[in-house]
Amino acid sequence: LFGQKVEDVGVRAAATSASDAVAMAAYHPKGLPNEMPGKASNTRWAAQRLWEFIEDPSSGIDEHKVIITVADADSDFHSVYFEGLTYKVCTTPDKALREVTVWQSPIMHYKNYHSQPAVVKLCSLFVTQHELANLSDDSATPLPYSTYSLTSNLAKRVGGWDPDWISEDWHMFLKCFLGTGGRARVSPIMLPVINYTPEDDTWWSTIWARWTQAKRHALGIAEMVYYMASLPTVLSELEDWGAVWYLLGRGIPIIYKMFAIHIVMGTYWIFSMANGPLWYWIYTHPEENQLGDWRNFWLFLNITMGVVATICFLLLNVFNITLYNGIADRIVPVPEG
Repeated sequence: LFGQKVEDVGVRAAATSASDAVAMAAYHPKGLPNEMPGKASNTRWAAQRLWEFIEDPSSGIDEHKVIITVADADSDFHSVYFEGLTYKVCTTPDKALREVTVWQSPIMHYKNYHSQPAVVKLCSLFVTQHELANLSDDSATPLPYSTYSLTSNLAKRVGGWDPDWISEDWHMFLKCFLGTGGRARVSPIMLPVINYTPEDDTWWSTIWARWTQAKRHALGIAEMVYYMASLPTVLSELEDWGAVWYLLGRGIPIIYKMFAIHIVMGTYWIFSMANGPLWYWIYTHPEENQLGDWRNFWLFLNITMGVVATICFLLLNVFNITLYNGIADRIVPVPEG
């Protein structure tokens, strides 16, 4: 919040003489009812303190010009992220569209890349490519991840963050999506935010820490339940059938995205492992399958797709290493060699 000097706003605040910026810190107390300790409840508390501050007439702040950025403790912003965010906000000509937009940067788990075990590095690489692909492909369905920005008006319109959920980023977007009748969207800011992958003292304990994080991420499947459970109530409150069909239509890609992330990606490795033995059995038992003359064709197609997938996997790693080298100067300290 720039251009304001505040002496006492009920929370810890200080004004710097250089920029007249207000630095505020809101400390979230423990043991509040109906709260789950975590990022969602912390963000909710901080947002409420912020709204109390800017609603005070003495603050002189126009609430309609306030943008809230949510970050993790280890989020390392690009040096011009906030300039890029300001540009994105100011160049969105439609005010209504600006009020339903969530701005998202690609997240890259590269801060401790050199010390990650190989299997954890692969996780970091795939997450990075997934986020880049979703933000750069107009046909994709991006969802907020970790560090994102939205207008104060949008957050306030839907009642802020819910304090009893784990996946605060997905949950807040779904809440905004339903609260705006399906008009909420994610808009990319192509300035990467880098952060850490969980790390411990030993190779095995680091892998276990990453597995623990993955299990927590998997709890995001509850968002499918939240969406499907909330949808009937939201639909019943819409004024006309056009709005109903609009929300339903816009929600289909989101439902598919949640299904793909939490169901398909969580189980496809089983089919991948079974693929080789299955085709070996089909090839060695031609009399016991129904493929007939198509047997060799399907076997050839299966092997070809496996080769292509392997090549793509290798290229993925090459591109990611190149990408890492391009942002390594932002990571301090860079290990020798």
